[in-house]
Amino acid sequence: MLIFLVGCTQAQNHELQLKSHEQFIEMSSAPLYQKYGQVSALKVLYDNATEQLHFISSQQYDYHYEFCMEELGYRHDLERFNNDAYSADTNKQFLIANLNFYAALNKYALELGPSDQMGVALIQKLFGAVKKDVFCGERLVFMLNTVHVNQLADKLHDIPTITPKEIYAGQVSALKVLYDNSTEQIGGQTSR
Repeated sequence: MLIFLVGCTQAQNHELQLKSHEQFIEMSSAPLYQKYGQVSALKVLYDNATEQLHFISSQQYDYHYEFCMEELGYRHDLERFNNDAYSADTNKQFLIANLNFYAALNKYALELGPSDQMGVALIQKLFGAVKKDVFCGERLVFMLNTVHVNQLADKLHDIPTITPKEIYAGQVSALKVLYDNSTEQIGGQTSR
């Protein structure tokens, strides 16, 4: 019985829907690349062959490739996976991204990898699938984080976007509020 209870408390490897912020936190971890403060990330994968979206536990899998091999039976090497998944090919099997939560802004952003060359139609497809299957669909934005996606920004008409500059500005504002509140709590005096 103890084994059963321990097993029930562990996060799932992946889900087909995210129903709450608590579920997101349970499956998320710090992103592989720490560019921003107060951010949690989980992996997202849309399988074009099955038309199925997967929210992947970042605690269980460091890389999308590992998930594809273990859960979806992908049998090609990493080089082929990367060449396919990050290409501009409109017929690629997997659309991959991260879903990030920026605590200072209380925002969720879908973010492509730095080398991803995904085109407008596939970005719209992925964003639409994620928006439909997450609890935070109305607060979901798309991160304009690379030269490639910035060049596409004018064509992403129905997708709300955010830039790294906006994230940094929000984090600085949140830090200022924290600082101001902490000085008020000690009578407005700072220690030297």
